[in-house]
Amino acid sequence: MTIMKKIFQLCAVLAVMFAVTGCYNDFDAPKPAKVYTDEDFAGMKHISIADVKQMFLDEHKSLGGTGSNSSWGDTKYVQIGQSPDGLDYYIKGKVQSSDEEGNVYKSLYLVDDSGAIEVKLTTGLYFTYPMGRFDKATGTIPSNWVYVKVSGLYIGNYRMMLSLGEGPTDSYNKVGEHKFYANSNIEDPTEIRKRVFLGGETQLELGRTVGSNIYPAWMYTDIRPVMNKVWYRWAFSNAGTNLYGSVLFTYDSTLPSTTNKKGVYTVRTSGYSRFAQYPVVRDGAKGDIMAIFGIYSKDWTYNYGAYQCTVNYFDDIMFDEDVFLTEAEVEQLTPADSWVT
Repeated sequence: MTIMKKIFQLCAVLAVMFAVTGCYNDFDAPKPAKVYTDEDFAGMKHISIADVKQMFLDEHKSLGGTGSNSSWGDTKYVQIGQSPDGLDYYIKGKVQSSDEEGNVYKSLYLVDDSGAIEVKLTTGLYFTYPMGRFDKATGTIPSNWVYVKVSGLYIGNYRMMLSLGEGPTDSYNKVGEHKFYANSNIEDPTEIRKRVFLGGETQLELGRTVGSNIYPAWMYTDIRPVMNKVWYRWAFSNAGTNLYGSVLFTYDSTLPSTTNKKGVYTVRTSGYSRFAQYPVVRDGAKGDIMAIFGIYSKDWTYNYGAYQCTVNYFDDIMFDEDVFLTEAEVEQLTPADSWVT
């Protein structure tokens, strides 16, 4: 009896081990994530990105004069409701952003045939909503469709650029100024899973390019007055200080413009990006830039270029290798005072 009991206990232990091993194998090879299609949203109403933006314009009439965000009085937003027949709205767009290299932060940019918009989310989006790198030979970028349930979200305006997010919020910046935001990031993973859905593979096609004539600088906005100094890298990252860098490019060699056909455009780079410390291109260099094209201005009446470009990858700055400044040239050109923040 004693021998039989020991054998039984041994068999029981082995059975448990096999069960645990089986669970581990299931964890190691999880089921593929669901790929959503139009059929999954048959009970909702599809609207275009332009339709979403029109909801803002229907309420506030214009983007001009709505970008100050200095109080609740001039912080403009609209909460998106349901269709007249009681259906939730959704949009479907191609992913055109990647936060893999740190220049895009907590934002997912989507584009459809009518326009593009920022969806304010969290970090690590390039894992969940991937976009590949530009293939210059074919003029395409591998991408994915994404569906977003927009009913209940807020379309809001900051510096005249519309975005989708959760409710309005406010806070104080580092210099004690009261800042107001027309919407906020959706950061709760459960809420994101309820609203943002990955669809099938697709591709983006080459759009407009810009090129030539730079004037680089970093900008420090957490002090007053705002400080900017000449800087020959894409952004400032030194001794724990990370500041945005701005490089100006002209398209059609004209002065700053409020049209997107010609003018001066800013390529703005985060000090937290992986390529912040890379040297910029030489003045007068010409090349192609693949970027997210956005607005950043309080009003159309301002006398500087209202448009800025955000690149996803350093590879999207497509200039010949020999037109980039060398490290020695950067050191020679950079004034000693530019290191002082």
